[in-house]
Amino acid sequence: MKTISMLALCILIPVSSCFGEQAWAPVIKDGTTTVSGGTAGFKITVNIFSRVVSLPANEKEEDKSHSTNCTYTVKPCTEIYKLEVSVNGTQIMVPRSVFSDLGDITNARVVSDVHGAMVLQLTGGDGDEGYYVYVHLSRGKIIERDVYSFAGPKAGPLETTKYYSVEFP
Repeated sequence: MKTISMLALCILIPVSSCFGEQAWAPVIKDGTTTVSGGTAGFKITVNIFSRVVSLPANEKEEDKSHSTNCTYTVKPCTEIYKLEVSVNGTQIMVPRSVFSDLGDITNARVVSDVHGAMVLQLTGGDGDEGYYVYVHLSRGKIIERDVYSFAGPKAGPLETTKYYSVEFP
């Protein structure tokens, strides 16, 4: 009877919720977007602070000085200027390199990977400039960031950044 009740509940709730996968949340272009997820005893809350960057209408090519993180595929451009991550209500340190080079973020969600670790997933850009970002968390710390192209995520990451915690005596 319990199995039938759970099955009925899964039919009433979106399928992704029954398997622990969260739906994508659109990232606000100019403001704060909050996404959260987790398992029993490991709750992640992420605040994404974004702002609109105006690009001149006649600017067709990328700014060679790299003064923005815009992908030049979406106008107006959106960039992340702050990212807050809390684990079980305690804010953790987020290295700027996790978010400082990301432009035109469109969606976000927090999911658990096949090993049960929590992952902040982001999408950004558009068309052949589109990308996925996976920020892996373990033991309440950011341990890795992987960037994949929309065009070929199965080919492996375009970029992997590993984060280590060094404690001095």
